[in-house]
Amino acid sequence: MRNSLTMIAMCAVALAAPGAVALTMPPMPETSTETLDPLRHAAVQGSAEAQFTLGSMYLRGEGVSQDYDEAFNWYRLAAMQGMAKAQLGLGLLYDQGLGAPQNFNEAVIWYRLAAEQELAMGQHSLAAMYYYGNGVARDHEQAANLFRLAARQGLAAAQYSLGAMHYRGDAVSQDYAAAATLCRLAALQGFPEAQRCIGAMLYHGKGVPQDFVQAHMWLSLAGESMHDPESRLAAAKLRDEIAAKLSDADLIRAHMLARSWRPPHLSTAEAR
Repeated sequence: MRNSLTMIAMCAVALAAPGAVALTMPPMPETSTETLDPLRHAAVQGSAEAQFTLGSMYLRGEGVSQDYDEAFNWYRLAAMQGMAKAQLGLGLLYDQGLGAPQNFNEAVIWYRLAAEQELAMGQHSLAAMYYYGNGVARDHEQAANLFRLAARQGLAAAQYSLGAMHYRGDAVSQDYAAAATLCRLAALQGFPEAQRCIGAMLYHGKGVPQDFVQAHMWLSLAGESMHDPESRLAAAKLRDEIAAKLSDADLIRAHMLARSWRPPHLSTAEAR
């Protein structure tokens, strides 16, 4: 029973928030008055790319003072022109209540438009809305379908979310092997929740052959990356439990693997 509870805690469906995923956009280039003025001029003239870039800069406060109202205005102009990234950004602002009153219904509209253009982060964000029933009727089957589309494009958050649903048998078949495969794909991209999950599965031999050294490595990596103190503590506690079972040589090997680990490049084909 204790092991089962540990696994559920480690691989619970704790979906990455749509906003957190949407904010994983490439950093904005350094700007100065010389570069910002032409960008703003292009945005005023109707360039959707310039409007989106300005919106992203204001959203994150990169090159300009952070201003959610400005971010909302520029994203809306680009989104109205059909730019999927801007539609995602506008959905994020409505979702989080930034630059406009929080409105899940509007967020769903814009996430859906981005998802219909096959933008992976749009698919994931819309899936999360269906999963939690924000702005739409709760529908875990539809959420799983959308997570699957985004996972096939290699989006780590979607791979983890779909893997966790397979682990729980939540609107999909309960399939530990599929859960392990998806969580490993996300873990390889550096997604800390997936690293924690695959570490726990390797420890208990759920869906994968038991491997204490690999489990220790993944839990070490998860603990280093997680921002939530409770999640970080849970990963460290299980890692230390594993360490007590390892020989000195295997413990050294696990530490070396964690120190030398780098996320490899994953192609879309590998994520399928």
